[in-house]
Amino acid sequence: MWAIASKDFSKYKLTTRETEKEYSRIDFLINALKPCSHVFVYNKGDFEPIARDYGYTGKIVALEDILPQRLTIPEVKQLFLQLEELGFHLEIAGLGSLAAQLIFGLPENIRKLSRKEADIAEQAFYGGRVENLVREYSSKEASIVYYDISSAYPYLLAEALLPATWGERQEFTDLTVGQLRMLFKTGLTGVAYIDVIDEGYIPILPVRSGSGEVFFPSGRKEGWYHLPEVLMFPDNTPVKEAVLYPKTESPFKAPIYTMYEKRQQVKTYYLKKMLKVILTALWGVVSRKGTVGNRMIGGYITSLQRVRLLKAINRLIEAGFKVLYYDTDGIVVDVFDRRKEADLIVGVSEGVFGGWEVRYEGITRIEVGGVKQYQLEFEDGTTKIAWKGVPVSLSAENINVKEGKIEYEVFSQWTGKRQRVVYEAKPVPKRRFLSDEYSVPFSVDEINEAGGKEYACRQA
Repeated sequence: MWAIASKDFSKYKLTTRETEKEYSRIDFLINALKPCSHVFVYNKGDFEPIARDYGYTGKIVALEDILPQRLTIPEVKQLFLQLEELGFHLEIAGLGSLAAQLIFGLPENIRKLSRKEADIAEQAFYGGRVENLVREYSSKEASIVYYDISSAYPYLLAEALLPATWGERQEFTDLTVGQLRMLFKTGLTGVAYIDVIDEGYIPILPVRSGSGEVFFPSGRKEGWYHLPEVLMFPDNTPVKEAVLYPKTESPFKAPIYTMYEKRQQVKTYYLKKMLKVILTALWGVVSRKGTVGNRMIGGYITSLQRVRLLKAINRLIEAGFKVLYYDTDGIVVDVFDRRKEADLIVGVSEGVFGGWEVRYEGITRIEVGGVKQYQLEFEDGTTKIAWKGVPVSLSAENINVKEGKIEYEVFSQWTGKRQRVVYEAKPVPKRRFLSDEYSVPFSVDEINEAGGKEYACRQA
């Protein structure tokens, strides 16, 4: 059995262990690779000492030594298929994107975009919707719940109708959102150029400031957006231009569901985690720039997810619940004494691929600094910390969420000892806070005039 591992190993020289029984990603990866006689890996120098330390005894081969530098992913995939035909059994067990690329690839008819399409796709490409509506909030009844979606991006990639042809840019004088809505129901997808007034407590469309930060401000917005968000505006909203794809298909449905079913059947902890990592990495592969990915598809998937999240948020707010924070595929909300009603509104379906689940419950307090930077306190006295870019363990101390400072411990595979790290990252609020428990969106004019990131920092 042969294996391919990705180039991500250099990131895992230091790994965290929340408890003695908690395995790091490098643990389960190496254990998944142990049955393989050969591992092909980028950055062999980074990988080999870690692999040997964890007991891998097979042969480690540097991919860059045997593959042409400009070999494309489909060509790599074909190469290893040929190896299998020669009698070698190949187990693809990579950490992340390389394995996802080799397993899934992209259909040839949607793999490349024309230059004009690529420019528009880039303008319409935004990531997940991440905002905190509060900075601090407490519940004596421990009624705060964190809902999230199981495998949100893989599910949408499987179910979404994706462009199966090259699109064409068209200008219109009388096209409206209502007409696009009718076409969308027939399977058509694409992007549209609109000029709209987007207001409310939680505006619909994202904008990107000059400093690169993404905000959801209120006010007039003009630009390219994917149809899922465009269709949230009234039917009489005019559409100036569009790139439409009348022919669509779901090329990832069969392989993604096959992978998901295998993951459900696998009993080994390491392999189950491995399959999850590969599924999660797939959206990143599809969204890459260049010949490997397709930014039009990647942007369409994120648009679908932003709309799915926003609709759930709006339903909760309309029902009188207090939404506190949301993060790409999750919502933190105070359900008060109406938990069953909130579960129904969100649509909780535990254990269903792509369904809403309860990630955490019994939360008594949340403190948020900014994007993916928060601390949860539970009724049993435990604490959960999420901090983008930081492998935070439960032994973290001296936490100041508002100031973006945290101290934590990591376990060094090189020394066999724990070491202390101090990490600082100034939080960038995405809304104007009138109090710790109430915020309103920035205006588009404020973002434009003050440069986005710099302005938001001054409001902290």
